[in-house]
Amino acid sequence: MKARSSKSLSGEYAKLSRQLNNGKPHPTTEPTALSLKDIKLWPGVFQHRSIGSNASRAHVAALAVSIRRGRGKPLHPMTVWWDGKKWACIDGHHRHEAYKEVGVDGPKTVPVNVFVGSLDQAMAEAAGGNTRDKLSMTSKEKSNAAWRLVAMTRLPKPATAAMAGVSEATVATMRKVRIQLVAREGVEEGREGFVSGPDFRDLTWAEAKRVADQRDPKDFDRDAANEKKAQEWAMLLHKTFGKEGGKYPEILARALDIYDTRLLDAITAWNAVPEDDASDVGEP
Repeated sequence: MKARSSKSLSGEYAKLSRQLNNGKPHPTTEPTALSLKDIKLWPGVFQHRSIGSNASRAHVAALAVSIRRGRGKPLHPMTVWWDGKKWACIDGHHRHEAYKEVGVDGPKTVPVNVFVGSLDQAMAEAAGGNTRDKLSMTSKEKSNAAWRLVAMTRLPKPATAAMAGVSEATVATMRKVRIQLVAREGVEEGREGFVSGPDFRDLTWAEAKRVADQRDPKDFDRDAANEKKAQEWAMLLHKTFGKEGGKYPEILARALDIYDTRLLDAITAWNAVPEDDASDVGEP
């Protein structure tokens, strides 16, 4: 089996698990503020969003502007969790990046909240945290977050669905796909990764479905292509309108209607379709 990237979910999870088993116990005193150098990042495990997307970069830029306009006033507290050696960021990766961008480093501190729980619970908390400074997940990111939780943890179905923002039916289908992949590859519970081929824990949900259908995981993904185009258009809208579009939805809606009289009806019809995209996968 090929060596896994240390930044992959499976690679970072394995490293973090070993560190927890051999590390120091949870400190008796919990911090309310930390310097950035004292906050460890485990993006492979705790970052469920596409950190390099256009929306992600725009969000970091907006947060940086907010910090500068507030003359250094900190953003909503980041959520940290004890990883056996340091306090790890499980919610606040964009805030961390924004603080770095404006030069909040060194001895300066930023506010934090401490989460206490298992590694699996911390992963779920990273997907489900909801603050005013947090970038909302797209439908695709929610599906991928749910798949990551199903593939790596044994959290209850309702908890997985609630934290990732998908339906329990989607989680149930993902569990079936996981069982199918494990059975086909002959991997026993507890073993690290597949005997051959890609580790299913490092696949996106779309890739996992293709592997379950015995197709190449890198087959052309129309959803991914559409998402890339949507991110590009979103960046253009942001550059043109900033936050004005959100403040005046009726004007934006009218502008779209003038642009194409069929567009609003098409958007309404698209929005009525359930998010669950797992119905096309059969029983294992």
